[in-house]
Amino acid sequence: MTWHHPNGTRQRQPVFNAPRVVVWLTGAMVLIHLLKSYVFSDRLVVSLAFIPARFLETGDQSMFVGGALSKWTSLVTHIFLHGNWTHLLFNSVWLLIFGTPVASRLGTARFLALFLICGIAGAATHGILNGLGAMLSGPPYRPELLVGASGAISGLMGAAARFIVLGPAMAYAGYNRPLLPLNDNQVVTFTVLWVGLNVILALTGGLGMGMGAGISWEAHLGGYFAGLFLISAIDSKKGRRA
Repeated sequence: MTWHHPNGTRQRQPVFNAPRVVVWLTGAMVLIHLLKSYVFSDRLVVSLAFIPARFLETGDQSMFVGGALSKWTSLVTHIFLHGNWTHLLFNSVWLLIFGTPVASRLGTARFLALFLICGIAGAATHGILNGLGAMLSGPPYRPELLVGASGAISGLMGAAARFIVLGPAMAYAGYNRPLLPLNDNQVVTFTVLWVGLNVILALTGGLGMGMGAGISWEAHLGGYFAGLFLISAIDSKKGRRA
């Protein structure tokens, strides 16, 4: 698909020309899901998943591959694990849509940094909110697992909301524009809609989306707000504004 630049030249619509880093990440998630399904033992999968209860328990961590260290590395490794093919497909499409504009603007290194930081922020938010509930109810703590890239991708959504222009033939023009301020109508509207959707997910248990497990609205919101705010610090374009 093409669109016409105001100077009369024809430009490719970038959503159909995904940066290599987005393709690599998608390929990595597919590869790891194949390994998870057919090669990895359950013990290794559990060690890679993020489990908030591991931060509340003080018992022996040797049952996990990597021991106590894997408790911390799981803040990153959980991003690349997925519950089933539906979960993986949904996140892969989501990554293509929002990863393409953000990677095109930031470049590979900054994009990867933002992606991973937002994934960590999503897991931390999920862990803190669930950990508070677990502490109130007391031990034994439920060994709930968090897997998937949705927290990290939500961060890409938050970042994209700061510069993508909505409207026909306008999205590409937003790639090089200064960042929109946090109080811009588009940013506020997008944020309210995303928060509202996740409140609905929290109240309805996921709207029956068929993922095979619950949807972590906590990770979605933690990752989103990390991307929304951090893009100001990591943006590669000159003339940006907060």
